[in-house]
Amino acid sequence: MSDILAKMKQAHEGLPMKKVDVKFYGWELYFAPMDLKDRAEIRAGIDASDDTEVLVSALIHMARKEDGSKFFDDSPALRVEMLKVPYDLLMWIDRESAFDWQASLKN
Repeated sequence: MSDILAKMKQAHEGLPMKKVDVKFYGWELYFAPMDLKDRAEIRAGIDASDDTEVLVSALIHMARKEDGSKFFDDSPALRVEMLKVPYDLLMWIDRESAFDWQASLKN
């Protein structure tokens, strides 16, 4: 069993972050693939049936700087301002940040 866990840990540690340039705001965001722990943390304390709230929470939670540190400091004021981000831009960031599993499986 420890061999299985070691292989899983090695695979997880080797996953690259994906860069997304959001020129509209001058942001350089980096995203690691979302795991189940991230998904739970994104949905904690929000109305998980509200797609916009989920998108905003995911962006705040998942966006990183190049060094891996959090890009956003979560606060009520930030969440209010994030609700002003154009919906199409949020959707674009979400699509661009997705990990390309097909490409990773070819290697």
